Amino acid sequence: IEVSFSPEAVVSTQSTGEKNGLHSNNPQSIPDPCGPLHFKAMLSILLICMFILPLFALEEKLTLKINNSGKFKIVQFTDTHFGTTLQNDYKTQKALELILELEKPDFVVLTGDVLSGDYKTKEKTNWKASSLWKIAVQPMIERDIPWSFVLGNHDAEGDFSKSQLVALDTSYSLSLTKRGPIQINGYTNYHLPVLWNLDNDRSVAMNLWFLDSGDYYCEGVFGYGCVTQSQVEWFKNVSKNQTQPTLMFFHIPPPEMIHLYTQFKTQGILMDEGVCCWPKNTGLFNEILQRSNIRGVFVGHDHSNDFIGFYHNVLLGYGRKSGYGTYGPKGSLPGARVIEVSFSPGVNDNEDGFYINTWIREDGGTIIDDQPIHYPWLGATKFECCKMDDPRKAVDWGILLGFQILFAILSQIIVCSIQLRRDRSSKEPKRLPVLQVQNYV
Repeated sequence: IEVSFSPEAVVSTQSTGEKNGLHSNNPQSIPDPCGPLHFKAMLSILLICMFILPLFALEEKLTLKINNSGKFKIVQFTDTHFGTTLQNDYKTQKALELILELEKPDFVVLTGDVLSGDYKTKEKTNWKASSLWKIAVQPMIERDIPWSFVLGNHDAEGDFSKSQLVALDTSYSLSLTKRGPIQINGYTNYHLPVLWNLDNDRSVAMNLWFLDSGDYYCEGVFGYGCVTQSQVEWFKNVSKNQTQPTLMFFHIPPPEMIHLYTQFKTQGILMDEGVCCWPKNTGLFNEILQRSNIRGVFVGHDHSNDFIGFYHNVLLGYGRKSGYGTYGPKGSLPGARVIEVSFSPGVNDNEDGFYINTWIREDGGTIIDDQPIHYPWLGATKFECCKMDDPRKAVDWGILLGFQILFAILSQIIVCSIQLRRDRSSKEPKRLPVLQVQNYV
């Protein structure tokens, strides 16, 4: 529909005698362009342009799709630990910026401990989660790259609770983070589809799953957190009809990370105090191994570990610690794990041709794609999750120590009492024996 309000157009129609649409020989019959009918029509079009069309554009923008090369590249940032010092925060942000510039990913995943919330009470500076979060996500915002995150064990130890952090992150237009169901443990439990980018096919190509591994205590067992059985059951029910290839992300490594390092060939380093995994096996990997579509699981948490390998048919691996705050990575620079998936049916072993290529990109730009190989070590039968001091046991030790001190005091009182009695008895005058005189007749 083309509308013209030019006076010249009215003259030309009068001369040609056209009587189509708004053209007429009778100028009196031409609708008033400033009349109420046209005003309402123009206002409606204006409102549609201002409010409705941008929603379609936003939806299109925030839909993850396989890129034009038939691939999908993810950069995994983990343990950035913003909030230790201003210098560390600056260096970490610059590292993130450089990695994004070099890799140009389709998507970014933050696998926990974005913030060092435990430093709120250690530093005299004005520690604010909202300000630090803005610093953390600014590199993605400036490059128009969508992201999502899962909670780590240190994120909510500052001035924001877990629910507040999720609300804060989801307030950014490029964030794809979701608040998970309230009836299960954790806050960041959700999944995202990645669609085919074809003219005749916009169906789901793959799925990304995100689980909240908590902070401390796993179903009553002290240690680091875990993906609880309620979450495993929820994942089982929601994903049962998903057959597309799937990648999964969470913060704290599962116990199977130990089995991977001791029983399978891996690449990368283990330079932390060990594998600080869940203190209880809640059955997540049993569920994963029963399915053929879950191809990769990626975690963080242990700053100086970045090894990766196939645990049976599932690629299980650490990211590279991305921040300069706190310790690690030992002997390496902070960086990121890059995960690029491609689809080449008939080329790879899998029928769908789904293939994962992964490498480490360090701060400074170096690509680490040929890490040292570690072969299974059959002697590592006692390898277990790293230990933590249970504060509940600390209370028990205190009570026990109190009883020990009380027992020692009572024992000393008894000993002193016995000794005092002996001393008194030794000082009393000795009584001479009474001589019995016998009368002899």
